[in-house]
Amino acid sequence: MMNIISRVSLAFIYAGIIGLLGMSTAYANAPHSVMALEHIVNAQTHNQLGHKNDVKKHLTEAIKHAAESEKMHADSHAHTTEAIKHLKETVKHNDMEHTLTGVYSQQTLNSAETAEKAHAEAHKHMSEVVKHLKEAETHNNAGHKDKVSEHLNQAIEHIEDTL
Repeated sequence: MMNIISRVSLAFIYAGIIGLLGMSTAYANAPHSVMALEHIVNAQTHNQLGHKNDVKKHLTEAIKHAAESEKMHADSHAHTTEAIKHLKETVKHNDMEHTLTGVYSQQTLNSAETAEKAHAEAHKHMSEVVKHLKEAETHNNAGHKDKVSEHLNQAIEHIEDTL
């Protein structure tokens, strides 16, 4: 019986570690944020030059990449939350047995909870990026060059907070 409990516990720990490795790919997902940032900077340059059509093209691409980054952070947050649930269960079971597996589970749980908070924060910032890019797009269509620039700057600030 003890052997089965240990194996189940180890399985949960390994699942948690694999989940954490999977979460790290969300930060490796920075290319979507970087691509959005690149298009925002290009949109800013074209906005200063008065090239409305080029601004629109770069805003469309920036929105696409920012939305993809936002989605990936949300997905990672959901997976992290699930990993935390399993890790808490593992810690609870291992604490009853007073094994070192419980100590390792607790450390993994602490890391997962930190990652979960980071993903939630990144998701929030990318949501703001999308919002500001859509506002910039609206102002670009209306010919409000200053407002476009204002929203692009705010989008950049939020992307920088995620990187």
